[in-house]
Amino acid sequence: MLTYAALGNIPALSVPTIVPESLESFVMAEKNNLVKVLGDYEQWALKNIKSYPALPRELVFEGKAQDSRLLVKKFLMSIRVNPELSFANFVLYAPAMPHRIKNNFSAEEKAHDPVASLFKLRADAPVVEKIGEHEKVTALEVLASASEEPDHGLDLGLWDDNQSAYAKLMGFGPQPFGNPTVSYSSQAPFHMGFYFEKPFLYWIAGWLKRCYPEYRISMFLTLAQHAFSTGHSYWGYRFLGWALHYIQDLTQPYHAALAPGWSWLRLIALNALEIIGIKTPAQNLRQLLTNRHLALENYEFESVRNMSSNDLLKRALSDTSQDKSYVDFYKNYPRKIVAQEAHARANMLDALITKAFPARYVLDPAYIFTGTDPSINMRELAFEHNWSEAQKLEMEFLNRMRAFGAHTRNVLKYILPKP
Repeated sequence: MLTYAALGNIPALSVPTIVPESLESFVMAEKNNLVKVLGDYEQWALKNIKSYPALPRELVFEGKAQDSRLLVKKFLMSIRVNPELSFANFVLYAPAMPHRIKNNFSAEEKAHDPVASLFKLRADAPVVEKIGEHEKVTALEVLASASEEPDHGLDLGLWDDNQSAYAKLMGFGPQPFGNPTVSYSSQAPFHMGFYFEKPFLYWIAGWLKRCYPEYRISMFLTLAQHAFSTGHSYWGYRFLGWALHYIQDLTQPYHAALAPGWSWLRLIALNALEIIGIKTPAQNLRQLLTNRHLALENYEFESVRNMSSNDLLKRALSDTSQDKSYVDFYKNYPRKIVAQEAHARANMLDALITKAFPARYVLDPAYIFTGTDPSINMRELAFEHNWSEAQKLEMEFLNRMRAFGAHTRNVLKYILPKP
């Protein structure tokens, strides 16, 4: 929904000219070229991505397989995403948005992720439509749909200690943070980038360096560029949409800062206590951070869910007045521009949250946010609890949405084929 709003005012993206193509067709057509593209990317990543874990030799893409399905699996393994996904061609529409395409998925197709997961977004009114074989789509439909996709299985089960058949093959090592036995938790290190903490923290917590949104962004932008240059526009836009997801994630301060509102000295003290066996203070901090992160995302969800009637949000996302205040996109843009900006605003946002939301949800570590109140609406609660502080939080939320829109458009200016 956010991507639709951020890019909706670009007319060229809304013309149905893109011919859909299966992943199998793309990989089969480009198998020889992909050997070089992925080989060159690996050398680049080893030199340019900090703490990048080298691709295991057995996963190197060689463009050879007995059949096309096996070749696709080898491709997915070489880019180190969940190889058990079935990449159907789909369009994801926002609630209340007219469906330009209207095709049903079969029961079998609905049983496989990411389609199965996408249908759960709104069980009362499914927003997922299948793209017909000869049905042209708009670039915006592909981009917006693909920008949601990484949250639906792409990064699940990829760490050595995860419960998947392919976990130990990927070469990422043990999961650096989160609970490795909880499936959805395994995607977090690919969607969060803690790049601007105090140097001493990286020394005592080396796992902080093992965050890989930069890897995902650069890999998918590389694939998008290759797809566009070889006439595979559908996969150019789909890979580009995947890359957008991780850049957009980094605009969220809790995805770019380890512990907003907590000094590095306090973090070190809690770490020292945990080392000597006093674990409760550190556990309480983790729960508070989790609660605040989820409380903010619930606030955002409720805002976005009602975007059709929220003109301020729509205007913030489509506001181009700040686009040129950022430098042109370059290889370190996700870290140096997007994540650094979000990190710089994290402490202020955390302070707003503790004032705008009732204390139970953001100041009590005994409260477990996930699953406790399934129908909770933090936006309503904030304005009921403290209207003036909620107004301040709303203004900062809109500022984050302006940045979200600007960064999204700046990536497109960099990557899209020039006329």
